[in-house]
Amino acid sequence: MSTGLGEGVATPHARLPGVARPMVALGLFSGAGSTSIQPVASRPCSSFSW
Repeated sequence: MSTGLGEGVATPHARLPGVARPMVALGLFSGAGSTSIQPVASRPCSSFSW
């Protein structure tokens, strides 16, 4: 399943030992720092939420 939602947004799925409850983190970036993680519509991703 792709983590890309479209419009430059992605939500990777992560599990970490020692983290007992759901947590949210948001990362925003632009320009040369944009990345591709199986994006919808084959566009770079510019924001992540975990």
